[in-house]
Amino acid sequence: MSCPNLTHYIATLTLLTVCLSVSGHSRRPTTADDILRSAEYQSEEHLSEAVVADLSKVLYNPDYEILGYEGEDFHRLRIHYTTIHRNHTDGGLYNITGALFRRNHSLPVQGTLRIRTMRKSKMPSTLGYQRYILAADVELFGPVRQSESGVIRGTLLCRLYRDGGTWLFDDLDYGNPDYSNHLFFGSFSAYSDTGKDEIVSWGIGRIPNSQPLDHGKEHFLPDTKYLRNGWASYEPALNGNEAAMEEEERTWWDGEREVHITAQTQKVAAQTYRASILHNEHLQQVVTIAPDFLSTNPKDIGMLTRRDMNGDGKTDLLLYLGNDGNHDYYECYLWTGTHYQNIPSFRRIPNPEPSLAAQCVYSTYVSTDGVRHFQRYRFTTTDIVLTSSVAVGRNGRYTETDHSESKTSIQHQDCDTYRCLSDFWIRYFDSHPQR
Repeated sequence: MSCPNLTHYIATLTLLTVCLSVSGHSRRPTTADDILRSAEYQSEEHLSEAVVADLSKVLYNPDYEILGYEGEDFHRLRIHYTTIHRNHTDGGLYNITGALFRRNHSLPVQGTLRIRTMRKSKMPSTLGYQRYILAADVELFGPVRQSESGVIRGTLLCRLYRDGGTWLFDDLDYGNPDYSNHLFFGSFSAYSDTGKDEIVSWGIGRIPNSQPLDHGKEHFLPDTKYLRNGWASYEPALNGNEAAMEEEERTWWDGEREVHITAQTQKVAAQTYRASILHNEHLQQVVTIAPDFLSTNPKDIGMLTRRDMNGDGKTDLLLYLGNDGNHDYYECYLWTGTHYQNIPSFRRIPNPEPSLAAQCVYSTYVSTDGVRHFQRYRFTTTDIVLTSSVAVGRNGRYTETDHSESKTSIQHQDCDTYRCLSDFWIRYFDSHPQR
């Protein structure tokens, strides 16, 4: 008599072994082929499906940070993609431009990504999506005459899933301690010393073969003995250290054109603060911060966060207004090229969560009646506007409202699952299962 659950058990056990090895919690080095040949994936080839589709927007999700290292000393390696474009004559080839930050040097890079295989997962997601893994050969070349430059070669593994005819970056398990995607296994060869190659690995969530660097249980954390190798600011930034956040939020990929942005905040009245914004230590402009609520953490008012908020490739600013006891609020300033322009309505958005991939800002909060609210905003040239919202009642039922026209309209009402909502909300809740 056969055991119907045995195959699933073996596949799950093999997947767990591979995940632990990829995340750095196993001593056996893992290769890209180990993962491709694991019991999680079918051996049947689906390369034709990958070549037909344009996967440029799902090979990497800009909302997630790539973590990487180089060499046996686990020196931090940072990577930034500027563009990933599909070749217009070759469906399996993608052209890449970007930058690396290695050994305290910023290097512009350009190169190619060639898809060589794609396989189906034997285990669909709990939501029923068919999952895939894609393997690609990657070459990235730095400038020949620049110090510390060279070429990176290796194999990139990308996990994707499919919803009908739509391909999506697989972040369905994001938040799981062993989640990983966009995994690179390769080497760096310096132009100045072609006889010696350094190991290079990177990934989202976890880094392949990162033992003994990674000692985090719930998420990646660098071990203290490697902090001098480029990791010193990583954990302090997660804990809100302002100097560490400044280092982690640098636009290092701009090279010599990088602008260092800081803010000096001082209290000038009971509920009024003044922030002086400096570019490369020169005063750019002065802004006033005036929370219209009594903050529970006034010492943090004016704390600066630097990031691209509207997807135009420029570094914008968030200045912290404080917490009203339940929600965090910020002032938002978009860089116009000459100055920072305040976005008036942003300060009314509780717990804002920008998404470059979705080109919007999400907001979540719980009202006094126990209803959970989810809102979706889009930037205009001068402000930010609410376009859609979802209310989840205490009974767990979902109601979606459209705000894109001059008057609101109910799109879906009293649904027992978010699967009845608009596609962008389904994507949101798929990747935020805890909500």
